[in-house]
Amino acid sequence: MKAAILFTTGAILILLSGVWSCSSSKKTAASLPEPPNWISERPVRNGFYYGIGSAQKRGSAQIYRQRAAEKALSDIAGQIATHIESQASMYRVEDKFGVRETYDSHIKTQSEDFLEGQEVIDEYQNENLYYVLYRLSADTYQSKRAERKQKALKTAEKHYRSGLRKAQEGDYQLAFHFLLQCIETIYPFKSEKTWIVSENDTIDLFNAPLIKLKSFSEQFSLKASTNKTEVSGNFITGDEMFLSVRDHLNRPVSGVPILFSVEGGYLISNRAKTDSNGNCNGPKINISDNRDRINLNAKIDLAQWVNQGTELIEIRNLVKKWPVASCQVEVGID
Repeated sequence: MKAAILFTTGAILILLSGVWSCSSSKKTAASLPEPPNWISERPVRNGFYYGIGSAQKRGSAQIYRQRAAEKALSDIAGQIATHIESQASMYRVEDKFGVRETYDSHIKTQSEDFLEGQEVIDEYQNENLYYVLYRLSADTYQSKRAERKQKALKTAEKHYRSGLRKAQEGDYQLAFHFLLQCIETIYPFKSEKTWIVSENDTIDLFNAPLIKLKSFSEQFSLKASTNKTEVSGNFITGDEMFLSVRDHLNRPVSGVPILFSVEGGYLISNRAKTDSNGNCNGPKINISDNRDRINLNAKIDLAQWVNQGTELIEIRNLVKKWPVASCQVEVGID
């Protein structure tokens, strides 16, 4: 009897707890304001971009507010990118640098970079979600972007002239570095006018560095100390020959990456760099059995300099297609 009473009492408490819980939830839901219209329909007003962001209310308020703000700004950036992309498309370019396909996939990222002057217009939250509405003036966006472009043009010009100066001094590795930095700096604006007018000339700060880089690659020569050599045994130490890189003025070029390949053997290492005299030894090679001769091929690995100087895939892929200096050595085995 006592157990039955206890069971009945427990059941009643459970039922009451459920009623209180439902009542509490209803009161909480009832106390929340109605969600604003902008949550389901973005505001539209000429001359302004609006961005809506939301985030689950997990962690601290600072964290989920930051996540919502990032989504709202990304929303604005997407609208700006769509506006720009409506004036651009995938296009195939065939010019002095080769054939390439390019598309302003970088647009969205660059538009996010230029987002300044945005303001929070409204916020809303319920039990689980936080929402925020941002607004950005189109005039403010264009003004800030124009300021960035002018700074980029000045910085790019400094890089360009530094690259030319280093090339004149024979330091082509630094020349490549500065010219690639020039391209990277001006790249976000490459679909616009990127030239400057100085006292002596007019310079297109996107195309001019490419012209210089290609001309340097065409000016380099790569020669081996011998076209034929003889070795004993099945191993080449690399000391049997050396390779040298010179520019159009016959000056040694240091730090040039050399890439080796071999027919009829195995390379211990397939890369080398020229020293301060523009020279490097040949590679170490294990010769395959039953071979009486092998061919060693060497070429300037211009792509390595470019990959070290820029992360722009379009430029990397373009340079890979440029012809580079190469040579071959025939090695006879006793």
